[in-house]
Amino acid sequence: MSTSVIKRRKTDVFLSGWFSISLFCLLFGQIYELFAHGVMSASMIFMFLYPLLLGFVPCVILKKLHMKMPSRLWQDGVLILTCGSLIRGVIEIYGTTAWYDRAFLICGVICLIAGIVQYLLRK
Repeated sequence: MSTSVIKRRKTDVFLSGWFSISLFCLLFGQIYELFAHGVMSASMIFMFLYPLLLGFVPCVILKKLHMKMPSRLWQDGVLILTCGSLIRGVIEIYGTTAWYDRAFLICGVICLIAGIVQYLLRK
Protein backbone atom coordinates (compact mmCIF):
# COMPACT_ATOMS: atom_id res chain seq x y z
CA MET A 1 0.00 0.00 0.00
CA SER A 2 1.37 3.41 -0.92
CA THR A 3 1.94 6.20 1.54
CA SER A 4 -0.69 8.41 -0.10
CA VAL A 5 -3.33 5.70 0.33
CA ILE A 6 -2.47 5.37 4.02
CA LYS A 7 -2.63 9.15 4.50
CA ARG A 8 -5.96 9.32 2.66
CA ARG A 9 -7.43 6.61 4.89
CA LYS A 10 -6.16 8.35 8.02
CA THR A 11 -7.72 11.61 6.85
CA ASP A 12 -11.01 9.87 6.12
CA VAL A 13 -10.96 8.34 9.62
CA PHE A 14 -10.47 11.81 11.11
CA LEU A 15 -13.34 13.27 9.08
CA SER A 16 -15.79 10.46 9.74
CA GLY A 17 -14.82 10.32 13.42
CA TRP A 18 -15.35 14.00 14.11
CA PHE A 19 -18.59 14.06 12.13
CA SER A 20 -19.86 11.01 14.03
CA ILE A 21 -18.97 12.57 17.38
CA SER A 22 -20.79 15.78 16.38
CA LEU A 23 -23.86 13.87 15.31
CA PHE A 24 -23.83 11.81 18.52
CA CYS A 25 -23.54 14.96 20.65
CA LEU A 26 -26.40 16.59 18.76
CA LEU A 27 -28.66 13.57 19.23
CA PHE A 28 -27.60 13.05 22.85
CA GLY A 29 -28.30 16.70 23.71
CA GLN A 30 -31.72 16.61 22.07
CA ILE A 31 -32.73 13.36 23.78
CA TYR A 32 -31.42 14.54 27.16
CA GLU A 33 -33.39 17.78 26.83
CA LEU A 34 -36.49 15.78 25.94
CA PHE A 35 -36.40 14.05 29.33
CA ALA A 36 -35.33 17.15 31.30
CA HIS A 37 -38.92 18.19 32.20
CA GLY A 38 -38.80 21.34 30.10
CA VAL A 39 -35.51 22.62 31.52
CA MET A 40 -33.04 23.67 28.82
CA SER A 41 -29.34 24.34 28.82
CA ALA A 42 -27.42 26.19 26.12
CA SER A 43 -24.34 24.16 26.99
CA MET A 44 -26.19 20.94 26.22
CA ILE A 45 -27.92 22.26 23.10
CA PHE A 46 -24.72 23.60 21.50
CA MET A 47 -22.40 20.82 22.72
CA PHE A 48 -22.16 19.41 19.19
CA LEU A 49 -20.48 22.59 17.93
CA TYR A 50 -17.15 21.80 19.64
CA PRO A 51 -16.43 18.63 17.65
CA LEU A 52 -18.01 20.10 14.52
CA LEU A 53 -16.21 23.46 14.44
CA LEU A 54 -12.97 22.46 16.15
CA GLY A 55 -12.70 18.89 14.88
CA PHE A 56 -14.50 18.31 11.59
CA VAL A 57 -14.09 21.73 9.92
CA PRO A 58 -10.31 22.04 10.54
CA CYS A 59 -9.83 18.50 9.23
CA VAL A 60 -11.76 19.37 6.05
CA ILE A 61 -9.62 22.49 5.58
CA LEU A 62 -6.38 20.59 6.22
CA LYS A 63 -7.46 17.87 3.79
CA LYS A 64 -8.17 20.45 1.07
CA LEU A 65 -4.74 22.02 1.66
CA HIS A 66 -3.06 18.56 1.70
CA MET A 67 -1.61 19.14 5.16
CA LYS A 68 -1.17 16.83 8.12
CA MET A 69 -4.07 16.24 10.46
CA PRO A 70 -4.15 17.92 13.89
CA SER A 71 -2.02 16.61 16.72
CA ARG A 72 -3.30 14.48 19.57
CA LEU A 73 -3.21 17.46 21.95
CA TRP A 74 -5.61 19.37 19.68
CA GLN A 75 -7.97 16.40 19.56
CA ASP A 76 -7.84 15.99 23.32
CA GLY A 77 -8.60 19.70 23.76
CA VAL A 78 -11.70 19.39 21.60
CA LEU A 79 -12.85 16.32 23.54
CA ILE A 80 -12.22 18.02 26.89
CA LEU A 81 -14.29 21.03 25.80
CA THR A 82 -17.07 18.72 24.60
CA CYS A 83 -17.12 16.79 27.87
CA GLY A 84 -17.05 20.04 29.82
CA SER A 85 -20.05 21.28 27.87
CA LEU A 86 -21.85 18.02 28.63
CA ILE A 87 -21.09 18.27 32.35
CA ARG A 88 -22.08 21.93 32.47
CA GLY A 89 -25.34 21.13 30.69
CA VAL A 90 -26.18 18.35 33.12
CA ILE A 91 -25.37 20.61 36.08
CA GLU A 92 -27.49 23.46 34.68
CA ILE A 93 -30.42 21.17 34.01
CA TYR A 94 -30.09 19.75 37.52
CA GLY A 95 -30.33 23.32 38.81
CA THR A 96 -27.07 23.78 40.66
CA THR A 97 -23.57 25.14 40.07
CA ALA A 98 -20.11 23.65 40.33
CA TRP A 99 -16.56 24.87 40.00
CA TYR A 100 -15.17 22.01 37.94
CA ASP A 101 -16.99 22.93 34.75
CA ARG A 102 -14.59 25.87 34.48
CA ALA A 103 -11.67 23.47 34.93
CA PHE A 104 -12.77 21.65 31.77
CA LEU A 105 -12.77 24.94 29.88
CA ILE A 106 -9.31 25.92 31.12
CA CYS A 107 -7.78 22.48 30.44
CA GLY A 108 -9.41 22.30 27.02
CA VAL A 109 -8.09 25.69 25.95
CA ILE A 110 -4.61 24.82 27.25
CA CYS A 111 -4.64 21.60 25.22
CA LEU A 112 -5.81 23.47 22.11
CA ILE A 113 -3.02 26.03 22.44
CA ALA A 114 -0.44 23.30 23.07
CA GLY A 115 -1.80 21.42 20.04
CA ILE A 116 -1.38 24.48 17.83
CA VAL A 117 2.17 25.01 19.05
CA GLN A 118 3.00 21.33 18.55
CA TYR A 119 1.49 21.37 15.04
CA LEU A 120 3.47 24.44 14.05
CA LEU A 121 6.75 23.09 15.46
CA ARG A 122 6.64 19.64 13.88
CA LYS A 123 8.47 19.09 10.63
